[in-house]
Amino acid sequence: MQIKGEEYSHCQEVCAIHLRTSWRRFQCRNHILPAHADGKPEKEKSQEEWEFGFDFIEGHGPRDNTRNRMLRWVTIEVNKPDSPVYKWPPVLVEESLRNLSNDGVLAQVHSQWPLTLFDLDHRFVQALAALVPSLQKTAIGFHGGGTIVMAISGQWIKKAHKTEEVEPSFSQASEFDFFRGQCGSIFRPDIFDDGTFCEQQFKKIKAFTDVGNIESMSKERWGAAKWVKGNCACIV
Repeated sequence: MQIKGEEYSHCQEVCAIHLRTSWRRFQCRNHILPAHADGKPEKEKSQEEWEFGFDFIEGHGPRDNTRNRMLRWVTIEVNKPDSPVYKWPPVLVEESLRNLSNDGVLAQVHSQWPLTLFDLDHRFVQALAALVPSLQKTAIGFHGGGTIVMAISGQWIKKAHKTEEVEPSFSQASEFDFFRGQCGSIFRPDIFDDGTFCEQQFKKIKAFTDVGNIESMSKERWGAAKWVKGNCACIV
């Protein structure tokens, strides 16, 4: 059977349409299985590997982004085969570095203090014993607050039967803004130390010293400082 020229052209057009339609319906996916040298997927990492990686970031990662220091460091480390964070998600490493950089501008928690109550005059210790129970309702000013608040912290921890879970500690800062790193706690007193107390806004002073409130907050940059009921507040 012979096909006329017009019919042959029509058949070519129909075949071309079907071919394009079939090609659009066909999806080709390319799966590449990572080699062992490409690093383990996140779900295969052990807890020790995660801990080692975060310790590496904490010990060697930059704390500022001057001249793209953080971005350079992250890009190099996540692509370096011998790095503890090789093939880690860059976002995770960057978030860890940001958290560490914020530590430099917020009040730190101190759990070691060289001067204890045993180094003080026994008469002062006796007077303090009567004051401690009232510090859940009132704030008090001291000279040498570190020694006092460590004793108070230990007292509340012992009273709550948490000596195996929580260690005595305190945080101190010269501005209320620096207390916004973490919420206050009855087990961790806060010390306003070396700040210009008379220049602080009254509502911030009240939030800090009114330890009888269920919750007190002070609006600060990019957040708020927060204290809970019974949170010992010391002004030095």
